[in-house]
Amino acid sequence: MLGSKFLVIERLYKLDLIAGKHGIIQIFIAVLILVSVGCSTSRHLQENEALLHKNTIKHIKDHSEKHKKAYKKSALQKLLKQKPNDRFFGTVRLKLRLYNAANKGLETRFKWWVKNRLGEPPVIYDSSYAHNSAKLMTLYLKNKGHFGAEVKYEASVKNKKTTITYWIDHGPQYRIRTIFYPDDGTPAAKRISKASEKSLIQIGDSYDVDVLQKERKRITINMRNSGFFYFHKDNIYFEIDSSLESLQVDIYIKIHINENIDEISAYKLNAVYLFPGNSVCKLDTNLKYDTIRVGEYYIVTSDTNQYKWDILLNAVFLKEGQRFYYQKNYKLTLARLTDLGLFNFVNIIFTNSVIDSVRMLDCYICLEPGKKQEMSVELEGNTGGETRVGIGAKYTYRNKNLFRGAEILTFNANTGVESQVSEGDPFLNTLELSSRLNLLFPKFLLPIVGKRFPQSFNPKTKFSGIYSFQKRPDLTLLTANLSFGYDWKEFETKRHILSPITLNYVKAENFSSELQDLLKRNPTIAKSLEDQLILGGSYTFIYNDQLVSVKRDFWFFRGNIDLSGNSTKLLNSIYNSATGKTGSFKIFSLDYAHFTKLDADLRRYVKLSNSNVIAIRLAAGFAYAIGDSAVLPYVKQFYVGGSNSIRAWRIRTLGPGSFDANEVTNGNNGSTVLDQTGDIKLESSLEYRFDIYSLVKGAVFLDAGNIWTVREDTARTGSILQADQFTRDIDLGGGAGIRLDFSFIILRIDLGIKLRDPSFPVDERWVIKDIGNATFRNFNIIGPNDYPYLNLSIAIGSAF
Repeated sequence: MLGSKFLVIERLYKLDLIAGKHGIIQIFIAVLILVSVGCSTSRHLQENEALLHKNTIKHIKDHSEKHKKAYKKSALQKLLKQKPNDRFFGTVRLKLRLYNAANKGLETRFKWWVKNRLGEPPVIYDSSYAHNSAKLMTLYLKNKGHFGAEVKYEASVKNKKTTITYWIDHGPQYRIRTIFYPDDGTPAAKRISKASEKSLIQIGDSYDVDVLQKERKRITINMRNSGFFYFHKDNIYFEIDSSLESLQVDIYIKIHINENIDEISAYKLNAVYLFPGNSVCKLDTNLKYDTIRVGEYYIVTSDTNQYKWDILLNAVFLKEGQRFYYQKNYKLTLARLTDLGLFNFVNIIFTNSVIDSVRMLDCYICLEPGKKQEMSVELEGNTGGETRVGIGAKYTYRNKNLFRGAEILTFNANTGVESQVSEGDPFLNTLELSSRLNLLFPKFLLPIVGKRFPQSFNPKTKFSGIYSFQKRPDLTLLTANLSFGYDWKEFETKRHILSPITLNYVKAENFSSELQDLLKRNPTIAKSLEDQLILGGSYTFIYNDQLVSVKRDFWFFRGNIDLSGNSTKLLNSIYNSATGKTGSFKIFSLDYAHFTKLDADLRRYVKLSNSNVIAIRLAAGFAYAIGDSAVLPYVKQFYVGGSNSIRAWRIRTLGPGSFDANEVTNGNNGSTVLDQTGDIKLESSLEYRFDIYSLVKGAVFLDAGNIWTVREDTARTGSILQADQFTRDIDLGGGAGIRLDFSFIILRIDLGIKLRDPSFPVDERWVIKDIGNATFRNFNIIGPNDYPYLNLSIAIGSAF
């Protein structure tokens, strides 16, 4: 019977995938039938074999009660050497069932693929693994100060399934009574004792080997940052005296001295040499080199006009005559020189010597220059949702040393077309042409004086110009942008982006007849599409501890404030006061926008294991048009939906509030005349990411949120945010996806399904309950839909 089921699946695989889009759904249903009614997972085992069914950890004795929470399901379970087969969402062992099903009868390509790619062989109970697991648990508890800990196990077998119970007896936990630091009078001993106030081990704390290892690392870093260039972690060890009768230990911190006395000797920096021509600091005999003295540095080069040396030296934190060698300055120099973007490879070499009984280091900074100019052409493919596909091309030119001061000039030109593949819509949906010119200086330019900021801030000044032309079926949109601003890092985790001057010009024209009719009925939308100048500034703060945090989990936060029209409004007031006139003047015969916009994005990444991550995001935004600007410019309004937002909806098709776009499109679902935007945004996402096989990763997600308007919009009923109906307006979508992770790029495919849609009447908003009712709504992904339940999106990179 099992073989016939697989025959059905193979036929579906070979025929229905070609026959039409429903083949995948049929395969999915067939697999569900297989795993739900298939044979027992232990049926195919040998007489002397038993499937590992469950591991249970139990604690004994009263003094273990307080340690249950700390050890039961976290650290101890990670020490288990043998674990049962995975369960699909905690229920059926799907991988094992697929393996058993594919392991019957003659092997075919399809069966081999299911068994080796989707399946998982049975985990057969092995007592040696249980024995080793108990030993590891005992060792772990002893390392946590439970010197009398004991772990035993027992295995019970029923119907060829084994359940292992591990009995944990922690015993009492020892604490630290006294800490003794080195006192032999050597410079190394003095330095370790001096830094003891920042020690991670304290009197009264529980004894913990993991904390001792962290303290060992802290001491090593401190020594390396205090001139002890050759010092390493093996020079530190601990002696533990646990013979006390009061459940306490004494800790002795010792310095291990090898034959090499350099390991415990402090070094000062002597001379610093820069070789901006090669990565190994070896000179080409065919070239003539000059050695230039610039401040505290020697520069060895065959081209004295290659760079403005002050820019290069501002990235170097190792200086001649520094009292000590500092490892943090070495790392900072390496990072800053790499960040300049001028060099393919940066290498820092040290040689030691003794001058007048003082141990010295000479530093050689070897720089392999990259190409000054680069250009590339890229082809791109994308999807805009259920029915939109597009293709585009991108040309990029980059000059990495425009004025010899490590200035980076980048020019991009993009072109793309988007086509509609559903019935009743024009094939050519969107034509887009855009260009961008960026000029980046690796320092602060006036009016900010760079010397007022620490060198470690890695300051940058950026000038940018953007022009975009977008022709759509409903309108043509022209936008131009000029901006000037600063970018710097306060710490490795904190970044600031300040743009005191931004100028945007927005022009919409060539409205379709449908859009013209809509604008006549809706003055709010008409106002947002008027020609406008947006003159203002913005500030962005970014916090990201992913790279520097020693913890597995990390945070990301991005906050932004965007102001426009304040300075123009002030000038307008001064002008009116001086001339006695009233009203608003125009700039180049154009109205100027006056608004305040705030938005924030908070993310938390929880790493359950090396291959399992939970990602959480909460994003919110608020914008308000001020004074004569009753409506935000269209390009500044919020929107949701799409591959990086609420994925069950196409981009810009969701909301605002409980508004139903069918009211203005004569029931032509999804073919809205204008994208949906608003003044307020709130969205959240929960995503579980896991490995499937090799480069293939998987994810399941749940997205929620919406947008709203601040002011009443008579043409979009239900769009305004109302506190008493706030929760009723939340859209909810779920789904799953596949990621192809090639390290340098991630290709993501997500299938979202609508669960709750507030555009329906209150008692019909949980649309998921009617998904199987063919007479109520259609189920298609592509083609004309009575209601588009599913949204397929293809994108590059993670959703967040």
